[in-house]
Amino acid sequence: MTTKKRIEITDEEKKFFLEDELQVKIRPSSIADINHIMEIEKASFQEDAYSEKQFEEMYKENPDWFFVAEISSQIVGYVAGLSSNGIGEFDSIAVEPSYRNLGIGRKLSKHMIKQFFEKGINEYALEVRKSNVSAIYLYQTIGFEIDKEIKNYYDKEDAFLMRKR
Repeated sequence: MTTKKRIEITDEEKKFFLEDELQVKIRPSSIADINHIMEIEKASFQEDAYSEKQFEEMYKENPDWFFVAEISSQIVGYVAGLSSNGIGEFDSIAVEPSYRNLGIGRKLSKHMIKQFFEKGINEYALEVRKSNVSAIYLYQTIGFEIDKEIKNYYDKEDAFLMRKR
């Protein structure tokens, strides 16, 4: 297996790439992407990151609901979901820290919703840490609303169940 070399670019170059939406490409993930996804996962969720085995199982069980975001063929984010009882559920989403606040998480979220919608799914749900204010804001800007609080969802931290109908 060949590992792609990471490309380092400046913030100004990132903005240039992102000005044209075609530069951020969302594509279906493959099992070969798991190594890059794991790098983003570990950088994003230090305490409760999914393991490589969990991602492999997630991919094998729901390959139609697993996407990556790329800039210049470099994976900079991912989203994984599943469908349960007619509800599209976001299982995990993350963007590489140096690429955050550039609209990539929004683009991944909207792409996932579009994929669910095209399969006839019109209700969506996710859980998010109460302390993750930026993620809550992102989800609210694309139509999610806080449905309820879940105590100790993330070990000792509470979460919000958010829904979009």
